[in-house]
Amino acid sequence: MPINAIRQKTTVTLSLSLFFIILLASLIMPMFSDHSSELTWLGWGTVALMGALVLYTKYTPWQTYHPYIVVCVSAFALVPFILLTGGVFSQYTVLLPLFPVLVSMVANERATWFMGVGSMVFVVAMTLNHAYLSDLHYQLAHSDMLVLRAFWLNVAVIISCIFGISFTRVHRLYGRRFEEQANQDKLTGLANRNTLLNQLDEQLNDAANTGDWISVLLVDIDQLKLINMQRGQQAGDECLRVIALVLHQHIRARKDVLGRYGEAEFAVIMQGVNQSDTHKIAEKLRHRINEAKIEHQGQVVNASVTIGYSCLQADHVVDANQLLTAADRAVYTGKREGGNQVVGAEEAIVTSILLKESKIREYEVLN
Repeated sequence: MPINAIRQKTTVTLSLSLFFIILLASLIMPMFSDHSSELTWLGWGTVALMGALVLYTKYTPWQTYHPYIVVCVSAFALVPFILLTGGVFSQYTVLLPLFPVLVSMVANERATWFMGVGSMVFVVAMTLNHAYLSDLHYQLAHSDMLVLRAFWLNVAVIISCIFGISFTRVHRLYGRRFEEQANQDKLTGLANRNTLLNQLDEQLNDAANTGDWISVLLVDIDQLKLINMQRGQQAGDECLRVIALVLHQHIRARKDVLGRYGEAEFAVIMQGVNQSDTHKIAEKLRHRINEAKIEHQGQVVNASVTIGYSCLQADHVVDANQLLTAADRAVYTGKREGGNQVVGAEEAIVTSILLKESKIREYEVLN
């Protein structure tokens, strides 16, 4: 599931939880205490507000500011309840320590501490101005317990902040590890196929805005199956690791995308490199791989690669599969001619693929 979808689901769950809390409070509190009709109308107005917030977060495209809207609206909806039902002695103050935890789930540590400090300042302000606050529940409160209750409320808020931040840090740490495992090839440590395809889509979108060149290199190891049969699976794995390292060392570190595309195949995605320069880079990589020293159990393993590439300006490209298809055909041509060479997909060949796929789509639409 995409990270934005997860965040949206968390935000909707948060707003839905707050909606039901206020709804239950509006339904249950009249059963146990006498209070004014103004408080009843305030409760149902807040329920309507939170219901609208749930619909807004669920049915609009997720934005980074949505969690903050949910927390701010919920906090401002709670404040009138607290101020009109006794301030520090209000039953609704039990919800205050929850807010730092909720903020930590959808925002960052700074926002969590900001909410925590804001809650404590609010408690202190209510304590100092307790004489001016009304209680529409018409319940008596012991003024000698005012400072003690305010103290323990602030302690609860501080504990809530610490717990929320600690939970967020642990969740972020394990989330990062799981994300790395999901996005990486275990053997080589490079990006896996799914990550490569996502990166290629992003590169195409970026290049399309500027009309820049986009290139895809498919690096296929010659006779890897034969190496596995003659030397064993571990020898083949060593070939993959060494070739992955060589490729990683000879691409642009922060510009090019490298990953494992297939069982014996790597892919390199480059932006801003025209066809002539792409061919030179591919030849350089092939030579570096041929020069690499691959050893297994004290014996040298000879390995070579066939590199096929496709290169076009991004405004010619409809989707990533077209570039990949052209590069794959170039690899097939190189393999058929003996391997250990670089073969480029000519622009005319790539264009023919685009036209062919376009006609197929038109045919499917018409039929």
